[in-house]
Amino acid sequence: MSIKDLSRRDFIRSLATGAAAGILLPSVLRPKGAGALAAEAAPAKSRIVIATSDSVKTLAKDALGPKVKEIFDKALLAYTGKEDAKAAWGEIVKPGEKIGLQVNGCHSRAEGPTKLELLNHVIESLVAAGIPGQNLVVIERDSNQLDGNGWFTADYVKTPGVRFWCHTSDGGGEGDYRRSASNFSEKEYPLGTAKTRVAKIFDEIDGYIQFPHLRPHLLGFHFSGAMKLHQGAHMLPEAIHGQWALLADLNKIPVLKDKLRLIVYDGINRSGYNGLFLGKDGLALDNQAWKLLKGKTTGGKSKALRLKAKDPMELWMKPCEKAGLGTLDPALTELIAVKVP
Repeated sequence: MSIKDLSRRDFIRSLATGAAAGILLPSVLRPKGAGALAAEAAPAKSRIVIATSDSVKTLAKDALGPKVKEIFDKALLAYTGKEDAKAAWGEIVKPGEKIGLQVNGCHSRAEGPTKLELLNHVIESLVAAGIPGQNLVVIERDSNQLDGNGWFTADYVKTPGVRFWCHTSDGGGEGDYRRSASNFSEKEYPLGTAKTRVAKIFDEIDGYIQFPHLRPHLLGFHFSGAMKLHQGAHMLPEAIHGQWALLADLNKIPVLKDKLRLIVYDGINRSGYNGLFLGKDGLALDNQAWKLLKGKTTGGKSKALRLKAKDPMELWMKPCEKAGLGTLDPALTELIAVKVP
C-alpha cells in the first residue's frame, strides 16, 4: 500500500485518468450509472485522506485556527476530487438536511476535546453549502462534557441557531451516568446477550459527521477512535467495557451505520501528531490511528492499568471487520497524503 503525495490539480487529473482506465472509484465518488461489470471486477476501496502540517506544532494558539481550516479544506477536496468546498460538500450533504456533529467532548486530558477551531469551520462550511444553522446539532453523551468546556456559550460555537444534544448527565463517579429513557429511541437493538437503545437524536437527523480523537485510552481499549465513539450514542456504554468485541454489534445498528456521512479524525497536536484523517470507513481510519499510537502509553493513571490493555486488533478490530463494518486490508485501502506547509 503506497501513500500518494498529490497536489489538488494532480489528484483531480489522476481521477480522470483512472476513470478512463475503468478503475473503480469509492462509492462517494463513483459516477452514477457505473456499469455492473466494473463493480464485479474489483471491490471498492476505502478512501482515506491523511492531511498533515508540521507547522501546527509550533503555531501560537491564535494562529492555529486558520491553519486548521487550511488542512481540513485541502483534505476535503482531495477526498471528493472537487475543485471547491461547496461542490465537495455537495458529495456529502444536501441543502436543507438535518445534520448531526458527533463530537468527543472529553476534557479531562491535556489535549482536550474536539478542537473548536475545527468544529466551527465545519459548521460554517456546512452553512455555506446550504445547511442552515438551525438544522445543525452538536451531539455529545454528557452535558457536563460540553458545559465543562464552555461549549454552550456563543463565544465557542459561533453560528446562530446551532443546537446541542446531550442524553445523559454525569453524576460524578466513574460510569455513573444518569439517563432519562425519554432521550433514547423506543426501538431496541441487540448488544451481545443484552439490548440497547440509541439516542433518539439519531432518528431525527438525516445524517451525521463524526469527530473522533487520535489518542490513547485508559480502559484497556488502547485508543479512542471512530468505532468507539458510538459508546456515547447508546444507553448501555458500561455493557461494552471489558467486552470490546461488542463494538461490532453497536456499530452495525442501522441508524448509526447508515446515516454516517463523513469522519473527521482530529489528530492535530494529539499524541505528537500533526494532522487530520478524513474518510467514511471508521475501521480503516482506526487502523491508521493504531499504527501511529501503537506502543504509546495513555499518559494517565498507573502503569498497571496500562499493562491491562490488550491488542485492539484481536480485541475488537478483527471482529468489526468480520461483521462487515470496514476493512483492515491494505489492498482495499486507498491512502492519499496531503501535505500542507
